[in-house]
Amino acid sequence: MAKSIIGNGGFSSTFKLWNACDGDSGNEALAYVHFSGGYAYASNAHILVRIPLDRCTGFDEEERSRLAGKSIHMDLLKYLSKYDNLSVVDHEYVDEDGEEVKTACIEGWIEKCRVSVDLATQDMVRRPDFEKVLSVGSGTRKRIEDIGVNAGLLSKFVSAMGAENIKMQFTKADGKIFIEPVSDVEASGGVLGLIMPIAVTGTLDGFDEVE
Repeated sequence: MAKSIIGNGGFSSTFKLWNACDGDSGNEALAYVHFSGGYAYASNAHILVRIPLDRCTGFDEEERSRLAGKSIHMDLLKYLSKYDNLSVVDHEYVDEDGEEVKTACIEGWIEKCRVSVDLATQDMVRRPDFEKVLSVGSGTRKRIEDIGVNAGLLSKFVSAMGAENIKMQFTKADGKIFIEPVSDVEASGGVLGLIMPIAVTGTLDGFDEVE
């Protein structure tokens, strides 16, 4: 069943997390959306988006717990987000090297076909410590001016967050810019992201470290 908003079991098409990923960088982790600590994370190493799983999926609490430590390719997430009535189930199998793999898979009926998609485990796709990337030391947030932001990256960011309006909190001229959606939802429901100003070259601090 096609959908435009989140329904019974599935990934929300409101939060286009795949737009915050990068499938061409050569860094495999950036081509995936990662699930950890009750959140979904997506990044292209220049922007980072974090969405609570109870906001961006229609899975129940038990199913969301099965997503922990797993990842899904950006293209698969984009495809699956068009459909309802999906479920998350535990899955064990033996790989081509004879090793037992414990993961989870997304199952459901799509266009009259039974579909089962295995999620990648931490051993398959190494990912950054996203919460460390999002952290900022106390006392570093202050008012500053004349900070540039790449409009193309910001557009991807807003699309990934599913937000029409955002608020931005600056830390320092060459530091992280925290972004939250402006909505009636108290404390924006845990939706949070960051983007780096154009004065900074390279990637987000912390992307050389993995969980």
